[in-house]
Amino acid sequence: MTEYMSEETKQNARVVYEKFSNGDAITDEELAMAIQFYGPLQESLLALGPVFKLASLEALRIYTALRAFDWARKENQSRG
Repeated sequence: MTEYMSEETKQNARVVYEKFSNGDAITDEELAMAIQFYGPLQESLLALGPVFKLASLEALRIYTALRAFDWARKENQSRG
């Protein structure tokens, strides 16, 4: 399960999500932090049962998109 997250971490995850959704630039550090936030969030919501299924699916969608973006960024960097 997810351990306690500070208000700063939650706020930063929200800001990165908004930047990502708007197509604004995000740093590697911001991307890594958001991936570390949304993955466990999705698992925690899923564990709470069916009443949180929609929220869990949305967290999974965000997590998956962030991971794909991270992969593509690393792939582009490796190509030079």
